[in-house]
Order: sequence, then structure tokens, then C-alpha cells
Amino acid sequence: MNKVSRIVAVFGLIAVLIGSAVALAATDEIRDRIRPSGDVRLGEGAQRAVAERADRDGQTVYAAACQACHASGAAGAPRTGRAADWGERAQQDMATLYDHAINGIGSMPGKGGCRDCSDTEVEKAVDYMMAELE
Repeated sequence: MNKVSRIVAVFGLIAVLIGSAVALAATDEIRDRIRPSGDVRLGEGAQRAVAERADRDGQTVYAAACQACHASGAAGAPRTGRAADWGERAQQDMATLYDHAINGIGSMPGKGGCRDCSDTEVEKAVDYMMAELE
């Protein structure tokens, strides 16, 4: 290697080292900029408002969450008011039906996907659907 090639190689190596140092510093700066700045917290008023909301009746919960599948039989859901669709399910004890409705079963998500429904409200919706079979 002649002298010029060595000088070019040394300057190239220096440039790579400087570039690496700059990239590391930039990565740390980016990480600092995108770090979460705080937490989301509900104040007492919001928590109290949720706690004080009156439970909805079964028909209201059914209309809001259950009807989408149980009115049409979507995804194999037994249709409301059709005893033939319910078959052996209708013979299960209410505790089992409540458990399936609250925690989900098969393709049905827990609480029918109703994120703001209480367990009691879901149980009322099950009661409503069972009453529709009679």
C-alpha cells in the first residue's frame, strides 16, 4: 500500500467512527423524545360517575351488545326467540349460561364485546334472551 492509500484508509476509518458515534447519540435522543410523558388516570369524579351509573335492563343491554349476532345467527350464535337454535344450551343451568356470556365461549367474546357492561347487566341480558324463548 502506498502512502496515499493509507491516508485515505485512515480518514475513511475516522469518518466511520465519527458516524457511528453520531448515530448512537441520535438514537438516545430519539428514545428520550418518544418516551411517554405521563400516565392517564381517571380522577375521582370520573370513577364515581362510572360507579354511580344505574344498571341497564336486559333488553337495553341485548339491543346494545347481543342483538348484532343473536338476531341474525351470525357466527353460529343461537337466534333470540328460536328454541330450535338454542337446543341443549337452553337446558343448561343459568350459572353456566351467565359464565359463557360473561367470559365468552367459542367465537363469542366475553360480554359479547360490551366493554362497559357489568356482569349484572350481562346476566340481565341472558335473562331477557331466555324469557324470549318461553
